[in-house]
Amino acid sequence: MKLTFWPQDSIYKIFKLLKKVPRGKQVDIFLDSHPLLEDAWWIETFVKYIRELDITISVTTKNHGIADQLAVYGIQTFFVWTRNRYEGFTKYLSKKIGKTNQLRSPTDYLKSKLALIAELLVLVIIVYLFRWTISPKATITISPTTTVQAISYWFLAFPVDQKPELTVAPLSFPWYTWTVITSVSKTIDLQSFSTELVPANWMVRFYNTVDEDISLLEWTALLTETNIPFTINNRIRIPAWDKDNPWTVDVQITARDYFEDGLPVGEDGNIPQKSMLYIEKLPESSEQKAIRAEPINSFTNGKTILSWTVVSSDIQRLEKQLLGDIQQELAWIIRKGNQDKTHITLPLPEEIQITVNRFVTNAQPGESASFLQWTMDVTITYPYIEKTDLERQSNLYLQQRTTPTSQKWGLSLERVDFYDPRDLWSGSYILPTTLQTFSTYDFSLDPYDITRQIKASIAGHNKDDAKAAALLFDEVHDISITISPFRYSAIPKSVDKIKVITED
Repeated sequence: MKLTFWPQDSIYKIFKLLKKVPRGKQVDIFLDSHPLLEDAWWIETFVKYIRELDITISVTTKNHGIADQLAVYGIQTFFVWTRNRYEGFTKYLSKKIGKTNQLRSPTDYLKSKLALIAELLVLVIIVYLFRWTISPKATITISPTTTVQAISYWFLAFPVDQKPELTVAPLSFPWYTWTVITSVSKTIDLQSFSTELVPANWMVRFYNTVDEDISLLEWTALLTETNIPFTINNRIRIPAWDKDNPWTVDVQITARDYFEDGLPVGEDGNIPQKSMLYIEKLPESSEQKAIRAEPINSFTNGKTILSWTVVSSDIQRLEKQLLGDIQQELAWIIRKGNQDKTHITLPLPEEIQITVNRFVTNAQPGESASFLQWTMDVTITYPYIEKTDLERQSNLYLQQRTTPTSQKWGLSLERVDFYDPRDLWSGSYILPTTLQTFSTYDFSLDPYDITRQIKASIAGHNKDDAKAAALLFDEVHDISITISPFRYSAIPKSVDKIKVITED
């Protein structure tokens, strides 16, 4: 890594830049000269600080005294003797002028003068072309460091047509109203219900295989093999069994309305033909299977119709739930209905109005339904402010509390937080507000002469070392370097050949 320090750099700046160098790093320092470091005490302090930082340095300097004192402490030092770059040209020019002055003929003297001027002009042109077309140039683009911080202020928000008159007026802005039209729906199961049954009612044939008559009373209970309950509609007698002709009797039966657990029978009573039914409380039938009944035809006429009757309390409960849903989803409904990005909604619940425009339901009180569904159309009126108003007042806040000589300030309205608004009067509110601001060093004014310091630090270095040196400045977030012509890989040593551009 290479660093360059100039006579006008402060000791504080030199120590600050050295402190950012990683421990154990080798640093090559070019020290043109420095009035303080010519003092033996400061040289000793400088060397002690280098050793505390645990870095290794080599110093190249044009000051013979500094070189000698650093060498005493074992610092690798290079003394650079500078010669007058124009010395040869000065000797040549003096020789030419001397020869011209020796000419006695006015004509020869004039011609010699003109030739000398022409040579000088050609030389100047050649030097200019070499300087601007052949010598390297570098363009440095700096991305300034951005500092983000929050600011808080109590703004005054007032209705657009009722600006309050105050002796000491805080920063304020008007609030407006906007409307959103939306629909919400709700479906609930009704709690009061009734059951309408059409029970299975069919003819069965009884078979008696025991040797005695069997008499069955009306409403005698029968069960299928799957425990579906039926009853006999009429009293019957089944004669005793005869080996030549077992007795059979046909009788009509009806499915019972409910199972023992209270559930309706309904379609379960539609049993197929050849199903077996047995007398429930007769062991010869239910256990021994000696007496049985079979459907003459399949049972298909059983039905169960469950119906709910709508009552007024159902509708009132649903209406309350719908309004509760709107209140819970109010922020989302407003955000979805408002696609205008220039608005900021205010958290003023007392200023929000919900107007019910229409109810649509699938059933009215007294009607039967298995569910109740109701759709409510509402208009929501809510307060908001314009982003431009907030931005204007916030910029006034920044102007009153910042110094534009060193920083450029900006404001972000992507996140605005309001806290616990306080009602004053007639719809006017104090709004504690937090905003996000960002600031960067103002390179256009450059009050701390950062640009010159960056140029001095990167002059003569390759791109990687130059970038590392520039990033030592807190004001610089990133840097890109372009060197032309393309065959050059190092930044020019002359700071005049370095152009600095700052990104906005």
